[in-house]
Amino acid sequence: MIIFQSYKECRKELLSLLKVIRFLDTETPKKEIHSTLCHGSVIIIGTLFESFTENIIQEYIDILTVKFNNKEVSYSQLPIDITEYISKNKLNKIKKLDTYHYGQVQKIIDGLIKELSNGFLINDELDGINRFSFGKHGEEEVKKIFRRVGIDINKTIVDFSNINNFFKARNEIVHPENITQPISPKTEDIREYIIFFYFYIKTVNLCLKNELMLFNL
Repeated sequence: MIIFQSYKECRKELLSLLKVIRFLDTETPKKEIHSTLCHGSVIIIGTLFESFTENIIQEYIDILTVKFNNKEVSYSQLPIDITEYISKNKLNKIKKLDTYHYGQVQKIIDGLIKELSNGFLINDELDGINRFSFGKHGEEEVKKIFRRVGIDINKTIVDFSNINNFFKARNEIVHPENITQPISPKTEDIREYIIFFYFYIKTVNLCLKNELMLFNL
């Protein structure tokens, strides 16, 4: 049975954040402490969302890579988006050959021919496939990162309004228009963010498991 460690760890962190919100609702700490913990919770949720998405996709790719290198999954079985990513990285390596001397180029070409004739092994060709664009997040970036690994996340997540609303609130905290009076999120809003993201990680976890089942893994 496939177990994504990223899912287990993120779920644990979200449950810990719920305890923080419960504390804020019951203990009524000083205003400045309350505000700091609310702001911090929103920033942590955003970080968890991005790291979870990147990490679980990396786990998914790692499983496919191992199965491919062990000849349990063929090249033609891989999603076309993944094979295109591999091809692009292969071509990028070839483009750099003009910086090497003749002997180095010959060695690289010989190795490439052997790979193509014997069936190559995925090494570093999928590096970065799981990464968000630096400083970017939200609906379009989520769709893009899943599309890169051959998954149409629209079939699993129909409504992205919660993601967009969260990152709008998160950005207002990280990049406030009025530095002296930053917006203070309400605990009930933070609780809703946590619950929504809990269902997000659960949905993504199930989605990737189902994708692997298509490979009979």
